[in-house]
Amino acid sequence: MRTLALFCTLSGVLLTAQLPAQTPTAKRAKPGSVFWTSKADGVIYRWTEKDLTATVGAAGTPSYSVAHALKKEFGKPEADNGYSSYEVSFQPLSAVGSLLSYERDDYWDGGAHPSGNESFVTLDVRNPKHALKLTDLFDAAQIRQALLSDPVVQHVLTRDRIAPPPTLNGLVKALAIKEFGGDEDCKYGFPENLLSDFAFHHIENGKVAVRFLIPHGAEIFRFQNTQLGILLPVPATWKAAFSQAANGSAGAMMASLQKIGKDKKSSLVLQGHAE
Repeated sequence: MRTLALFCTLSGVLLTAQLPAQTPTAKRAKPGSVFWTSKADGVIYRWTEKDLTATVGAAGTPSYSVAHALKKEFGKPEADNGYSSYEVSFQPLSAVGSLLSYERDDYWDGGAHPSGNESFVTLDVRNPKHALKLTDLFDAAQIRQALLSDPVVQHVLTRDRIAPPPTLNGLVKALAIKEFGGDEDCKYGFPENLLSDFAFHHIENGKVAVRFLIPHGAEIFRFQNTQLGILLPVPATWKAAFSQAANGSAGAMMASLQKIGKDKKSSLVLQGHAE
């Protein structure tokens, strides 16, 4: 987790989409609960109280498991790693063909106070080892233009007297760790991995609404986040998958999945014991 500012300056700004403060511990589900299943492009998605999995083809073993991926990432807990407890809760955001997006909330204890981090994760379950970026699916110039049209991005660039960078990578670097929102303009902060922190919300006038998760800025606002949304042309190669996910015939998008998953989250304790 990045180092956060201890003080903030300047005035607040109207957010693109503001979310309520996140609770640090996921709500428990009834044992054996299955929250959602769907099939898209030969991939079977299954979300339960314990895991979110994707099974490609007729194979019985999931090709991708969020719980397995988290355990592998965390590794074997060590007594001196600084955590007295570490828990991750997660829920699916969108499933477009073989593109799976989910939200993960990391919560840990072991310092002066509990802390956490939120992010969106998107991957192609047919190639889960590849670190997928938004530029793998959409034109960089179109992403750059859509971001530059956003009021929050415009505010940050104007406030910090930054000329619009000529490339998308330059824009993402210029925004990285820049804070905005709240009375002191420091409630939220752009992540350095913005192009990897996205999911798909809905289809609007032939374009897909892409949502970025923006985590808290100053440490006092931990467990709070917001979203920034842009519209991008639907890629021709993914047109059928986006259409089916939007109408719910195969897969799903955030607009519908967040209704299905309201007050539901899977939870995985990686160290210690969750309250």
